[in-house]
Amino acid sequence: MHTPRKKAAYLNAVQFKVGNAFGWRGTLNANSRVDISESPCQVFHLLLIKPTRYDDEGYPIQWVRSSIPSNSLACLNGIALDVAARRILGADVDIRISTFDEACDVINVDALANTLKRIGHRALVCMAGVQSNQFPRTIDVSKRFIQHGIPVCIGGFHVSGVLSVVGKLTEELVAAQNLGISLFAGEAESGRFDDVVKDAWNHQLKPLYEYQNAMVSLENQPQPVLPTELVKRNFGSISTIDLGRGCPFQCSFCCAEFIY
Repeated sequence: MHTPRKKAAYLNAVQFKVGNAFGWRGTLNANSRVDISESPCQVFHLLLIKPTRYDDEGYPIQWVRSSIPSNSLACLNGIALDVAARRILGADVDIRISTFDEACDVINVDALANTLKRIGHRALVCMAGVQSNQFPRTIDVSKRFIQHGIPVCIGGFHVSGVLSVVGKLTEELVAAQNLGISLFAGEAESGRFDDVVKDAWNHQLKPLYEYQNAMVSLENQPQPVLPTELVKRNFGSISTIDLGRGCPFQCSFCCAEFIY
């Protein structure tokens, strides 16, 4: 008898074997969504990535169609679009946003990094909404970008939750910083993401951006949004939105108070 976990692993394996045989696997390749067209300005890419997680055998879990889009990715994408529209790096810098969800996207890191290097474009990788079970995958992907000289900043539930609950950087977070990865804790609205982008452009990323104790008002903030081509990667071409953040209760057994 197959356990539910074994059945899920089996279905995932079948999808990839069948997908490879019929060429469906290629439809997951997301590199083509990065705008590498010429520009009279300097070009700075913000590569926003929602990482997947590994299964019990160490394979990244990815599907031809994702079931639920990432609200964290939608929030960061809306903030990044606002950053680009305001041209915070100056009129002579073209900020371009590319948004990926590893649940249904395959990013060829080496090919993308080599292309950007060849055409003289710079980039910042932002790992969005990273949960604890996604952190190992996040580090593995981040290492590959770091090896190409592309800076990485990791934000999301794991970083914010650890700092809120434990009160300090734990071993895996310190190890990430030692790799040259920047960490972001808290909410990114109200100009906070501006600081990250500016620092990355100036080669001055901080090891930690800590905003846990300073909540922001959500009034007049950029609206969460995902690009149409990514929404179409979901079943039914749907998207979702959180209508609020946090929780009015403070239950001792629940982490929602600390990470949402």
